[in-house]
Amino acid sequence: MNKSMSSPSPLHRTAERFEHFATTVYPGKSPLYATLAAKIAEDPELLELAAAAEEKDALPNLFLASVHLLLLNDSRHQLVAFYPSLNGTSRQYDYAYPIFRSFVLEHRDKIRKIIGMRRVQTNEAARCAVLLPGFEFLTQQASGRPLSLIEIGSSAGLTLIWDRYQYSYGEGLQCGDPNS
Repeated sequence: MNKSMSSPSPLHRTAERFEHFATTVYPGKSPLYATLAAKIAEDPELLELAAAAEEKDALPNLFLASVHLLLLNDSRHQLVAFYPSLNGTSRQYDYAYPIFRSFVLEHRDKIRKIIGMRRVQTNEAARCAVLLPGFEFLTQQASGRPLSLIEIGSSAGLTLIWDRYQYSYGEGLQCGDPNS
């Protein structure tokens, strides 16, 4: 089988990443980023720019963060109005994309440089979901003695408070603090 026929193009894979973030990662967390990611997934010119990044797993985060970084230095640009983190008050996110696109194309060289040399490290409390079964096993092995942990990574201590989260493993299996 021809290899080019068996694997999607880099732009297709990049579009899939943005679509995934638009439908799975950002909803309920960032309506602005959900809207922008969905539109980027359909925009070949911006996908081509984004695909130039070495960071592939969190590419949408890196791409959108590069724009945010540039807006920090250009606080009078009209795109700022859509960014709550920059005191923007507009929630008309569907109107943001043409302004966003124009900003990106205007700053494409700076964005290409940022995404070419930066990486994204997200702090996700959900990482603890894979640790919980191990913590339970260790606690049982230690006859109920307290479990002491140290954080040696860059998760900002989020894994140190694993007992304060609620976990959902699907099919109704939940454990942990329901008030978290």
